[in-house]
Parts: sequence; structure tokens; C-alpha cells
Amino acid sequence: MSEKKSEARDRTPIYIALIGATATLAAALIAIAPNFLRPSAPQPLPPPATVSGQIAPTVALLKFVLVNNSEFAQDFYIDNTFAEAINSGTYVVLTIPPGDYTLTTCARGANPIKQPENCSATDTKVRVHDNPYLWHIYGNQQASGQMTYLAVNQSNTPRDLFIDGTFKTTVPANDFVALTLPATEHVGQDCTQGKTPQTSPEQCHPPTNDFPFTVLIKIIETQ
Repeated sequence: MSEKKSEARDRTPIYIALIGATATLAAALIAIAPNFLRPSAPQPLPPPATVSGQIAPTVALLKFVLVNNSEFAQDFYIDNTFAEAINSGTYVVLTIPPGDYTLTTCARGANPIKQPENCSATDTKVRVHDNPYLWHIYGNQQASGQMTYLAVNQSNTPRDLFIDGTFKTTVPANDFVALTLPATEHVGQDCTQGKTPQTSPEQCHPPTNDFPFTVLIKIIETQ
């Protein structure tokens, strides 16, 4: 019995040391716990990255009115790149930046590079600057029944359009209008907006006697 009591007394300092160490560790954890719970101060974001360079200026586009009064369907190329297929007796409108271009018309399905013999090309650049710009594929495709009358206003002011002495419409500046008329010859004339050929002939361009193509064209040029 005396040996067991002595053994228990020998282990008592170890238990006390362990309890003391545990208490010390607990106290340390309690001391630093607020640091874990306290929110950290926000860090400033890095400045956004900047890219140096210059923004290209906006280029104003113009309307390119393509008219085919030939008897055949055509393929149209700009700088040897296919732009539009256009049937006989019709028109289409493209939008391109002003500039100098090589304009080519070819038989349907032909290519100015592979079949130049089936194309009519200009060897020099064409200056495309009027707005709208008109490219007319000529021919003898005459109208029957009805026709399209295109009034193309290349001036910077609206113009009043008179056909056969009667006011038809106002053509906006740098724009065009398309009218459907009987397929016959017509006398077209344009005047300053609000003026008439009868009261202010000096404010009007001279009248033109227009041949009845399927697409009849009247150009209103800058005065």
C-alpha cells in the first residue's frame, strides 16, 4: 500500500505541469482570438491599366447607287473584290467610304482576275466622292408598262422635284428618291425648295427630257 501511494505522489508534479501548460496555452489563444475575429483593413485596388494609342477618326460613308440598264445580269466588283450581283433593269445601293476605286462590271459568274475578257474594267482609279455616287451600267433595256425614276441629289440642300411640270416630291440633300412612273418619256426639273418652274425659273435647273430606260436617272448636281 505504501508503494502505491508513493507512486501517485511522484506523478502529481507532472499532472500539475500539464494543467499549467494547458492553462497557459488557453490564455494565449484567448489573447490572440480578437485579432482573428477583427476584420482586416481594406487594401486599395491597383490603378486600372491604360492602353496608349490614338482612336481613328470616324470616316463618313456615302451611298453608292448602282444602276443596271443593260440587257444582262451583271456582277459588280470594287478593287477586284465582289461587291454585288445586279439584275437587268434594277438598281442597288451600297455604302462605302469615299476614295479612289477600280470599278468593274462582269457577266454574271465571271471574275475580273480569272475571266477579264468577260468584264469591262477601268484601268485607272475612279474618284468616288459625290454623295450619293452613281455608277450606271449602260444598255438598251427599255421600260415596258412602268419604270423606276431615280432622282439623285448630290447637292447639300433639299431640292423640289417636278416631273412633266407637276410637283412630285422633295429630294433630301445628299440622298435620292425612287418613283414609279408610266414607261414613257418624261420632262424632269428640280428647283430650290419652295420654288416652282412657273414662278421662279431662275431657282431651277433646266428641264431634261428623259429617255424611258427601265431605271431612269436624274442627277441633281451641286449648284
